[in-house]
Amino acid sequence: MRRTPGFADKRIRVIRSMQSRDTAEGKSRRQQSGGHNTGADWRPLISQANSTNPIKIKVTDSGTPNLSATNNFVVTVNPVSQPALNSIVLGGDQVSLSATGLLGPDYTLLTSTNLVSWQPLFTTNPTVMPLAFADTNRNDAARFYRLQLGP
Repeated sequence: MRRTPGFADKRIRVIRSMQSRDTAEGKSRRQQSGGHNTGADWRPLISQANSTNPIKIKVTDSGTPNLSATNNFVVTVNPVSQPALNSIVLGGDQVSLSATGLLGPDYTLLTSTNLVSWQPLFTTNPTVMPLAFADTNRNDAARFYRLQLGP
C-alpha cells in the first residue's frame, strides 16, 4: 500500500499495524515520517512457497477526528521448482556454469572439495534467465558445485 501524491485525503501519515499469520519471517514493515512513501514490503522465504498468507493493514491519520481504514487480503505464494544447471564448461582459467529456474528467489552457488563441507561462492537475484556463473579458482584438485535457492 503506497500513498499516492494528490491522494484526496493527504492527512494519512503512518501505517499503525501490519498483522499476518507470520510477521517474523520474510516480512517487513516500513514507514517514514510525514507519510511519504509509507508502505509495506514482503518478500516471502523459500520455506513459505505454496502457501496462503492473510494480511491485515490498518492506516490512520493524525487529524481531528482521526480517520482510519483497514484492508484485509490474502497473498498466495506459488510453489517453487528446483533450478537446473544446464552446462558446466572448463575453459582457460575458469569454470563457467549456466542455470535456469524461476525469477524471484536468490540463487547461491555453493562449492566443495569433498562433498561434505559446502561454501557459498556467489549469491544473486537474477532478473533474466539463464543465469551465468564463473569460477576462477582453479587451485583445487577436485571442485564440486551445487545451486541453492533462498532466502
